[in-house]
Amino acid sequence: MFKKASLILWIVLIFSTLTLAQPHVVMGSLRNSGGGHPAEGCVEFEAWMTLRPGEILTQDSDGCGYMDTLWFVNVGSFTTPPENGQELNIRFRDICSAETLTISGTITLPGAEEYWGSFALIPEARDINLLTPNGGDHYYWDDPIVITWNSTGTVGNVKLEYSTNAGADWFPITLSTPNDGIHNWTAPHVTSSLVLFKVSEVATPSLFDVSDGYTTINQEPGLRMDYPNGGESFLVGDDETIAWTTTGPVGTVELHISRDNGASWEFIQGGLAARGTHVWTVDLPVSDECLMRVREEADTLIMDISDAVFEIDTADIPIIDTIPPAAIIDLEVIEVESNRALLRWTSPGDDGDVGTATQYVLGYDVIDFIWPPSFFAAGVPAPLVAGTVQETWVEGLIPGTEYWAAMVTHDEVPNESDVSNYVNFTTPLVPDTIPPAAFVIDTIPATREVSDDRFTIHWIAPGDDGNVGTADRYEFRWSAVAFTEEVFGAQALITTGVPDPQPAGTPQTLTVAGLTPETDYWIAGKAWDDEGLDGPVSNILHIRTHEYEDDIPPGIILDLTCGDLGPTTIELVFTAPGDDGAIGTVGIGYEVRYKPDVDFDPIDYVFTAVYDTIAPVPGGTEIRYTVSGLDRGREYFFTIRPLDDDGPNGDPCPTTGCWTLGVVNPIPDLVMFEDDPDTALPMLSDVFNPPYGLTYDVESTEEGIIATLVDSEYVNITLAPHYHGEGWVIITAREGDDVLVDSVYVTVISVNDPPVFISYPSDTLILDGFPWNYLAVATDADGDVVTYELNLGPVGMEVDVSGYCSWLPVDVEGTYTVQVAAFDHEDTTIQAFNLVVIKETHPVFEPQNLNALDGFRGCIPLMWQAPPAVMTGLPVNLSHYRVFRSEFFDVGYSMIA
Repeated sequence: MFKKASLILWIVLIFSTLTLAQPHVVMGSLRNSGGGHPAEGCVEFEAWMTLRPGEILTQDSDGCGYMDTLWFVNVGSFTTPPENGQELNIRFRDICSAETLTISGTITLPGAEEYWGSFALIPEARDINLLTPNGGDHYYWDDPIVITWNSTGTVGNVKLEYSTNAGADWFPITLSTPNDGIHNWTAPHVTSSLVLFKVSEVATPSLFDVSDGYTTINQEPGLRMDYPNGGESFLVGDDETIAWTTTGPVGTVELHISRDNGASWEFIQGGLAARGTHVWTVDLPVSDECLMRVREEADTLIMDISDAVFEIDTADIPIIDTIPPAAIIDLEVIEVESNRALLRWTSPGDDGDVGTATQYVLGYDVIDFIWPPSFFAAGVPAPLVAGTVQETWVEGLIPGTEYWAAMVTHDEVPNESDVSNYVNFTTPLVPDTIPPAAFVIDTIPATREVSDDRFTIHWIAPGDDGNVGTADRYEFRWSAVAFTEEVFGAQALITTGVPDPQPAGTPQTLTVAGLTPETDYWIAGKAWDDEGLDGPVSNILHIRTHEYEDDIPPGIILDLTCGDLGPTTIELVFTAPGDDGAIGTVGIGYEVRYKPDVDFDPIDYVFTAVYDTIAPVPGGTEIRYTVSGLDRGREYFFTIRPLDDDGPNGDPCPTTGCWTLGVVNPIPDLVMFEDDPDTALPMLSDVFNPPYGLTYDVESTEEGIIATLVDSEYVNITLAPHYHGEGWVIITAREGDDVLVDSVYVTVISVNDPPVFISYPSDTLILDGFPWNYLAVATDADGDVVTYELNLGPVGMEVDVSGYCSWLPVDVEGTYTVQVAAFDHEDTTIQAFNLVVIKETHPVFEPQNLNALDGFRGCIPLMWQAPPAVMTGLPVNLSHYRVFRSEFFDVGYSMIA
């Protein structure tokens, strides 16, 4: 407790020197990523030496803190004193803006302080991750659901949501809850297998996470027996509609009945819909202790039973014939003709093998037999008394076809027997004795379509049997000598182009090619059927081919390209066409025409002068031809057409543009200034022709002028630092053995370089009444002498020509801007910095938290904390304290220690 108004103590801090031994303060400034500075209450940090990561200093440690944009760490507060050159690490965090930064550096000892500079915080990495439910979960209505998540970085309150349609719509679980990683919830009354969960920060909705997979929520499955449910009375033979309903997802169900109040169960029907009805015909035995049960087939624990028993009783039931005839087991084939078959069997009875049945049904098919078949026999006799052998013909069958047959028997109800045994038979084919008919070829000269090397004949197709059906194949023979029908088979067989026969009456043609001009030919033919029967030989037609006429022009040249290029020559490369298209050799040669600079349509070749005619070579041969006497660096467009001596000439080919080599736009000489930025010379495709296909190189005669070829497109000029002078840049362009050269004379004019400061004040915090000094040092790239002067500073500060700065602050306090000027007789460079001056009376030197304790006999214990200047590591040494006391608050103090 403090003793009020009895003893008041003052403590005064006495300074012995401004030279720091220990502690040693590392300091700097902080700024946010947006450019501002963190508030004083927002900055937290941890500092540790790399060699001792377990020793940690924070903003609350002795000599450490953050004030007025400055942070400071007193490394003397570490348990183990650091040594010179050891690495210090500091991790900062602005808890107000969620920004962080970690810096590292080596400390310099001995020394009072060192300033590491200004550092910008970066936004803290933040993330949020939904843990559960995360997909694959299944909940029923009102089940408890525990939603969990975790986060990194500073994340505020979160919002929880869920979706029942795979994220198309979201519904709130809670609009805001603390970011503690867990929230208890109850499954809603929804039915969906596409449920997703989402967690997001309330303040920043874009910071969120959604479950990785789908969750299922639905009502718990259940069944309810609606009818019968107790008290009903059923009659044997009646149709009763059993009804049930479901809740939740239930698969197919099955029905059971108990006639002994549940002691045993009989199966009624399975595979029924989960929600529905089933019509059941009530059967024996009767009972008044009946129960009906419905249950899921997949999970038999999901079930329901009638709430009470019901009864089954009988009424007067008429006698009904339910016994069908027996199946026929001895059906057999007795005889088969081309269009009918005789079948035989032993008759069954009306009831099994007793009595007389009412009707037979005999069926047959032409594929694997399945009852009922595709066809039924007519005229089947009525059944006779059981045990009688019966037979019938099956009429209207197709010759050469395989059949299957079977039969069933009906009684008067009609009850139907099982299907009899199957029988199999094949009807025989009807022998073919009719050959194809004769046909007539080309009796109308106008239709013969005769040329110098081919002719076409026409005829009307015969049939397979005379002029009915379709024949199997044709046989055509020909000769260059007249022949008769008797020697038809000895003539040359035509094997190419003969068509397949078409249905009788169809016009058909045959073209015979590869013939000799002005030659007589004789041709005839006949048809064959599929039984090997041949028809009569047709008429023998005489045809003479026409005289040869060359009406096919040479082919067009399609691959004209440029070969070797020279300053005044262009090599043309192409494949020679033939006399007739691509075949043979043109008669005269290949006519070359061209125009300079302007492309033209090949159709206008007649307006272009003929340069030369190239001698002919066989079609398909590569031709290389050089056009000479051209201008340097100029584009020419060429076309070539083939000339024939017999028949039409070929068309001129599409034009092709080719360049001769040359320098068309020399690069002008270049004037630059010392330390100018890079300069790009014009595009090389604008300097040299052709503008493509050249290989470039560049060199410079001066080391200070650096010429670089960029992407084989242009030359970039870079100046070495502080270079000035003159030199050549030589650019070469190559195409094969040909070389083009363009040179650029580069002049670099000297420009003065201003001085550059290489020093900075080591101490910008000084105490009133103590001297401050600093040696400013600047270098000059041109080697000029640098002199210094004070451009701006407090009263009394001096700077001599060598850069030595000095000042004794007397009775002043505050921040002072200093500007030191460095001059090389042409340019001036200013170095600016601030000095902070504080007095001994500044609150930073006051002892803190003085406590005087009462209740002690003969003494008053005193406790206090060191001044902030010591705690924060300012460059002062504490010499001693003076203690004063008084019995009054504001007067009468005297020193006691």
